[in-house]
Amino acid sequence: MKSYLINTLVIFYFLFFIYVVGFYHWRVFNINPLDYSYFHNPDKLPNFSFFDLKNDINQIKNEKILSIKPADFYYYNSTQVSYLNKDLKEFYLEDELIKSYNLLKINDINYVYKPNYELPPYTNSNLIDIISNINLSKLMFFKNGYSVFKLINNDNQNLIKINFNKLSIGTEIVIGGRKGIFKFNTKHFPFLSNYFGERSLKKFNEYQINLSDSINSNEILIDINFLKKKMFVLLNIEEYRDNELINNYQLDESIVDINKLNRSFRLIKNKLTNEIKLRVEAMGVDNKFVENIDFYYVND
Repeated sequence: MKSYLINTLVIFYFLFFIYVVGFYHWRVFNINPLDYSYFHNPDKLPNFSFFDLKNDINQIKNEKILSIKPADFYYYNSTQVSYLNKDLKEFYLEDELIKSYNLLKINDINYVYKPNYELPPYTNSNLIDIISNINLSKLMFFKNGYSVFKLINNDNQNLIKINFNKLSIGTEIVIGGRKGIFKFNTKHFPFLSNYFGERSLKKFNEYQINLSDSINSNEILIDINFLKKKMFVLLNIEEYRDNELINNYQLDESIVDINKLNRSFRLIKNKLTNEIKLRVEAMGVDNKFVENIDFYYVND
């Protein structure tokens, strides 16, 4: 019986692989007219988060913006400094947080543009700590994981803790790497996990917070302490109004290693949102991967 089950799963895997490869080639070589219009008319990109920030970013005049995704500035009129700029070498080599902050200011950088993922120059430098620190940065604009922070130096902002519920934990079998082309929850068939390696198993934790109308703040900070293991982490957000889903997006994706186990993630919720669900996913882990998590309002 066990051998029959394994053979069935192997056959299913290869049939699905053939289907995915076939679909990919059909998709690449059969661009439909709507796709073509997107390629040639960037003004018709309403669902791209970086493009939704265009008007906000173009308000920043005569200021340099450090960009973690320089390509997006093709659509903006503001002045960017790429994260690859040679003038940032000293910044990347600096270990002390405040000195790093001052080096950005010396280079006339007052803003930081961050997409919904993290790159090594961001996570392996003090930039990640500057963006996480509410006394050194203020989240000015936000759209579906894409953020613009202003560098500040004051203690006018404070944190107000939010109670939360841990909804569930689980494991999914994933085919298609981090893109997760096919996912299967092993909740009712836990034994299936024994036939797949770490790279095909995705662990997840789900949390829920209910928001108060009495707090005059739309910015939320999520503080997570990960356990000591190198892993790929993905954060997804769902925003609700009276149990009705009004928005969902990828907040961040990153590689977590032993040097940066504590991470803070910031977002600006929709003004109508009164409930948020967070799903934290990790690949490359055996079991528990979150040691502690807290949610806060960022209040001016």
